[in-house]
Amino acid sequence: WSQYVATEYFTALHDDALKNSHPIEIPVKNPHEIREIFDHITYNKGSAVNRMLEHYLGEDKFRAGLRKYLKRFEYRNAKTVDLWKTLEEVSKQPVRKIMDSFTRQEGYPVISVQPAKQSGFTLSQKRFIFDGSVDKKKMSWRVPVTYRSASDSKVNSFLLSGKKSELSLNLSPNDWFKLNPGQTGFYRVRYSQDLLEKLMKAVREKKLSAADSLGILDDAFSFVRSGDLRASDVLRMLPDYCSWKDYNVWLTISGILGSVENQIDQTDLKNRLHDFSKQILSPVWGEMGWMAKPQDSHSDILLRSLVIGRLGHFGKPEVVDEAKSLFRYFVSGKTIDPNLRSAVYGIAAEHGEADEWTNLKKLYESTNLQEEKVRLLRAMTRFRDKEVSAQVLEFSLSGQVRAQDAYVILAGFGSNAAARILAWKFIKSNWKKIASMYKSGSLGLLGHILEGSTAGFSDSKQLRDVEVFFKNHPVPGTERTRLQTLELIRSNISWKQRDAEDLKKCLSEASLIK
Repeated sequence: WSQYVATEYFTALHDDALKNSHPIEIPVKNPHEIREIFDHITYNKGSAVNRMLEHYLGEDKFRAGLRKYLKRFEYRNAKTVDLWKTLEEVSKQPVRKIMDSFTRQEGYPVISVQPAKQSGFTLSQKRFIFDGSVDKKKMSWRVPVTYRSASDSKVNSFLLSGKKSELSLNLSPNDWFKLNPGQTGFYRVRYSQDLLEKLMKAVREKKLSAADSLGILDDAFSFVRSGDLRASDVLRMLPDYCSWKDYNVWLTISGILGSVENQIDQTDLKNRLHDFSKQILSPVWGEMGWMAKPQDSHSDILLRSLVIGRLGHFGKPEVVDEAKSLFRYFVSGKTIDPNLRSAVYGIAAEHGEADEWTNLKKLYESTNLQEEKVRLLRAMTRFRDKEVSAQVLEFSLSGQVRAQDAYVILAGFGSNAAARILAWKFIKSNWKKIASMYKSGSLGLLGHILEGSTAGFSDSKQLRDVEVFFKNHPVPGTERTRLQTLELIRSNISWKQRDAEDLKKCLSEASLIK
């Protein structure tokens, strides 16, 4: 479940925090809109709110309701509300009102937790918007709130049906208190500073599950993006996770470091961030090493590749040297651990030039395995050399790469600070060809290209360029993606302006990097 939280659940929370999101249940007015709603809201949020309901009702009642629903409507059509009615009959809970608030309106709440004047806590809700905008609609939800504390391992629940509610709970002064255990509810939680410090102590001491620990971190970083916290607040939280050996925790940390890196232009500050990143990643790499172990779990295998890849990106010399050596070894016809290929290919490209490009292309041409081809295409987007990057972009439209895979390169360069401007210019110059490849039936891939290639943009000049391009090159069925893309760029600009000095000060502190 921690992997579900780190991927499906967080993706839904991210996309549904945009002002240009949409409800799960949405009226469709033309066929293009059908294509556009096959997205993370329909699938990821859809699964997340059903999971929330199951945890609130209890597994037995949820299953009993499903059985009754399936039996009642076998060989018949059904509407969404039919499922809610049946679950309501079995559970005696207001299922329709709860689920309508999560499926018939876009967005979700952030629940703020403050100590009450007497005892317990005051909980209040409002819509969480990614860029910190005010919710003009003043939306609210019927939220199935779950919680547990240090002194009570039992998960308790209640329904938050208004804007504010009091929760009576007697805790000792040092007890931590966690809302949304297991990250089962579709909402974020904003704790008071005192409560957050107690939770972070529990993270350090590993008294919380991986899902809870990474949930606290992802919530905190979302508040950086909305302007409620500073980037430095989250960077100072990361060392508390150094002793964790969980792939999903480090996947979340990796995403945070990448987002912060994207906001930094000055070479000296970027080097400081790289030093900090190497410092917190090195302990887990020291445990994992390069060699697979007989006792490795699925998660361990993923973690080893992730940590090696990130340390290579941040320039840890011994990791870069070993990866380049393994790449030469593999190119010569020898074998390496297949689970390390993504990391090795990526590091070889990022720290390589023409020879590495030639070898990656030969490997691509010599394999018939689709998974390996995509792995190599992703690595090709890591080149920092401008001439090589230009050749990779030309290769994507050469006919040697299947149309369904070309987007891997076209969108992938958006996360490469050294080449993203070059890639965006290439996409604009070749837009007619690119659009014709996808608009007949693969608009989702076209949307990935538009969003992925511009995801790293963070200044007003780039925003104006994208706005003009979108206006002059409309493609029916990508309207929402374009609005979301522009919203993300504007959010990047606001965050950069807001946190620039804070990041500079934080990364200059000797205490941050020991």
